[in-house]
Amino acid sequence: MNCLKKSTLILLTLTLTCCASVNNDWNKAKEESTIKSYESFLIVHPDSKYNNEAKVKIENLHWENASKTNTIESYENYVKFYPNGSYLNEANRKTHDLIWKNIVDDNTIESYIEYTETYPNGLYFSEAKKIIENIHWQYAKNSDTLEEYNKYIGTYPKGTFVSDAYKNIEMLHWAHAKNGNTIESYVKYLESYPEGNYNAEAKMHIELIKIDSAWEKAKKISNYSAKIMKKE
Repeated sequence: MNCLKKSTLILLTLTLTCCASVNNDWNKAKEESTIKSYESFLIVHPDSKYNNEAKVKIENLHWENASKTNTIESYENYVKFYPNGSYLNEANRKTHDLIWKNIVDDNTIESYIEYTETYPNGLYFSEAKKIIENIHWQYAKNSDTLEEYNKYIGTYPKGTFVSDAYKNIEMLHWAHAKNGNTIESYVKYLESYPEGNYNAEAKMHIELIKIDSAWEKAKKISNYSAKIMKKE
């Protein structure tokens, strides 16, 4: 009986000592509050009641470090170690923010296109698409040719600037008609744009050309008649 009591007392003493050791080590780990201190605690006490809390604190510290560094690499490393982590959504958002910032700083159509191809579900996909369209439109406007306007319309049939593109195409056709300044050039414009913005002006020019033509014919006839009369 005495042996049993002694064994129980020894076991109890060892248990209390062990608990005291775990608690002391845990308090020390919390005092240091570093990734290393918590990882060391988990190695020494792999089955303690503080394990889950230690793991949470380690993740929090990893996230704090990633946020302080604030680089694409730091956030990607966090996601790599914690694919289901508490800060996963925020890490992905911050990663995209930094990637987008680099794209905007570069500000080339190639970089925006690369972003849309690499991140078809990216946070800034729609914005990148709009910027790409704007760049194409500015290029078309600066070129101011039928080829570039038609190219824009073909690429963006429902684009933001389609209406403007069609207006500019009509203006180019009208400029071509005026440069030709013939009945044929104005008729061609009217056939292409039966309700065009310059229809009234085109018709006026046609009538003026007809009047000029009739006047020239009348002058020629008059001059011819005068010559005949002189001969007589």
